[in-house]
Amino acid sequence: MKETDFNDPYTDALVGIPTEHADKEAEARDIMAYRIRHFGPEKIEGYEMDKTARDIEILEFAENGARSILKKYGRAKDLEIPSHNMHILKPGATSEYTEDRVRGGGVMPRTQSFMIDRDPSDVTFCLHVFHEMLHLKSFKSAQVTIENQEGRRMIESYRSGFSMLSRDGQTSYFNDFEEALIGVLTEEFFDTSLVNNPLFAEELKIGVQKDKWSYLSRKNEIDNLNKIIDELWAKNQSDYKDRNEIKDLFIDAQVNGHLLAVGKLIEKTFGKGSFRQMGSKSIWVSKIEEDKKE
Repeated sequence: MKETDFNDPYTDALVGIPTEHADKEAEARDIMAYRIRHFGPEKIEGYEMDKTARDIEILEFAENGARSILKKYGRAKDLEIPSHNMHILKPGATSEYTEDRVRGGGVMPRTQSFMIDRDPSDVTFCLHVFHEMLHLKSFKSAQVTIENQEGRRMIESYRSGFSMLSRDGQTSYFNDFEEALIGVLTEEFFDTSLVNNPLFAEELKIGVQKDKWSYLSRKNEIDNLNKIIDELWAKNQSDYKDRNEIKDLFIDAQVNGHLLAVGKLIEKTFGKGSFRQMGSKSIWVSKIEEDKKE
């Protein structure tokens, strides 16, 4: 399957263009850009709030923080998220609007946009915005899917950071890994940037006794990822200077799309086919625990 890099402000690569339609690449790019520019800004009527000056300041701070973190880990391309594609909803509205499919916030990759509840806590709101921005700004490729039952091909997402969709666009893999890695980077953003910004000083001072995980999310996914990294480090210490070097391999896969190095390490450590197995949420974490008991 050919992967084509192209000069596009919203996507890193395009895969799956059939050989007989190689001349349609520009047309496919135009379709993707049209969706983002025309459907991404559409207001979510009845749920969306107008952005206040403070909201805009927080959005800008979160986006600059996302750019800084991604650049630290080698991200060269800054995928655009048009300001009109950032939708702030009333508290609890995301759940109501999506009929409980999504809670708090979520991304719409096809339109390079996100929706997010305006949490009363500025800290929580900012962290949620940062989280969704990382979903959209990490490595991203689109695909022309294989033909469906109606004989049609669709232009869909293919890779979003660590996660990916099947070639028919119906099955997703490694979602928990993507959430965990974004959770790790969000914690880093909280510790190094957010706590030092005067925007949040008053709220953090009032909540000084709070554990930071009252603001952060995805702890279960992060804990599961850490179990895998710990096991990889325990079994490969002669090949790496420290555990963080392995963790950075996972972050690089999320940020820059370099899955091959992680896949090779996992296959070497856990056996042929193990990387594919890990695509099914936390199944492999359970197997690691079983192996330790034997």
